Amino acid sequence: MRLEHETSSARPTLRQLAERYCISRSTIFKRAARENWKQNAAVVEAARKQIVQKMEAKMEAATSELAQVAVEEVVEQLQPWIEREKAEHTRRIVAIAKRGFRRIEKIWDENAIPEARVESLVAATLDKHDTIIRRNLGMNEAPPVQPALNLNILANHTAVQVVPPPTVPPPAD
Repeated sequence: MRLEHETSSARPTLRQLAERYCISRSTIFKRAARENWKQNAAVVEAARKQIVQKMEAKMEAATSELAQVAVEEVVEQLQPWIEREKAEHTRRIVAIAKRGFRRIEKIWDENAIPEARVESLVAATLDKHDTIIRRNLGMNEAPPVQPALNLNILANHTAVQVVPPPTVPPPAD
């Protein structure tokens, strides 16, 4: 009864406890006075909240760490696929560029004066293909931006960002 009186969040009175446990009120009042019973439910609840907060912080740290490891594994596993897709994309772009060059050569060989619209379209297409090829082959003047992978952890919506290590260019001969 004392434990219930001191720690229960319902904060029962001594009278309620006497009725619940079928004990005379005077007996429970005398015992509570002699043993100095105090209702400490607020203190117990505050301690409980602190414990819960510490546990949540530990869980969040562990979850973040596990998510970081998982992301690194996923990026590592996806790297061969990314490289294959990049190579295939580069092959497609080179094929498109070759077709564009053949069209230009055909126009040039015909010695016909092309329409201004066709000529500007060909020039714009060549510029576009040149930009794409340079980017895909790593021939840009600016260093490529490393992609980042963001994961949003469901617990407390904490974002974890994984940035792959920068690639080191091959040494110049």
